[in-house]
Amino acid sequence: GENPRLLDLVVLAGADQAHAVARLDLAVHHPDVRDHAPEIDELLKNITVCDPAVGSGAFPMGMINEIVRARWSLNPFLYDGQVEGIRGREFYDLKWHTIQESIYGVDVDAGAVEIAKLRLWLSLVVDEQSIEKIRPLPNLDFKIMQGNSLLEEFEGLKLFDEKLVRSN
Repeated sequence: GENPRLLDLVVLAGADQAHAVARLDLAVHHPDVRDHAPEIDELLKNITVCDPAVGSGAFPMGMINEIVRARWSLNPFLYDGQVEGIRGREFYDLKWHTIQESIYGVDVDAGAVEIAKLRLWLSLVVDEQSIEKIRPLPNLDFKIMQGNSLLEEFEGLKLFDEKLVRSN
């Protein structure tokens, strides 16, 4: 059989949905995943994703879905076989945390920024089954922002250090 790398749990956004789910199912049954579930969960919990051209938010949504699916798939290894009904580990909770803590985006178009924010909020609301359990929506004003991510300099301040990408 195929031996998925740990990175496959995170880098699935480019795959079609059926392929991504198949790879994730393969990956979560890999012995390394079972043996290192707490560390993997912690890495996924603390991952940072920034889209420099957020547009309508398709890439951040793809990343959110993959991060949440990967973390949720770790539940049986973290909670003695239990998958659902774990306080703080339902899809809604994991998605709320991922949107609040991991996702950033920039776009030059103010309309695109607002559409991306709306898309993130709507994706969150549709995942909660009970209206009483919906938490206040994350403040995305400092996470999805209007700006030009291609600038090298702003008001005399150099924003890009070429030494970081030069090969010796």
